[in-house]
Amino acid sequence: MPHFGFTNMARRPATVRFPNGLRLLALAAVMVVARPAGAQIVDPNLWVTNGTVEAATEANGILYVGGSFTMMSAPSGGAVPLDATSGNPPPSFPKVAGTVHAIAPDGSGGW
Repeated sequence: MPHFGFTNMARRPATVRFPNGLRLLALAAVMVVARPAGAQIVDPNLWVTNGTVEAATEANGILYVGGSFTMMSAPSGGAVPLDATSGNPPPSFPKVAGTVHAIAPDGSGGW
């Protein structure tokens, strides 16, 4: 088959080009539909593990959970105030959903 002076005969996929107006319309539609994510709320009724849950089953009102974890407890979030004497958290404290890198007292008994 003659190549008529072309050295690269490989076919390239077709490129679809959109007019700038269509691009702006698509961007505006995404911006209108997209909503900011809300803060996470830690559910105190759900317990968490320090590993992966592989299996769960219920029998006679008892939930059996198995997996590669060594502890299961109520969620504390990313920070927990502890009593300096007992080491226990207070009965009611705010749950932090996320990572805490620094803690400072607020001067009014909180942080």
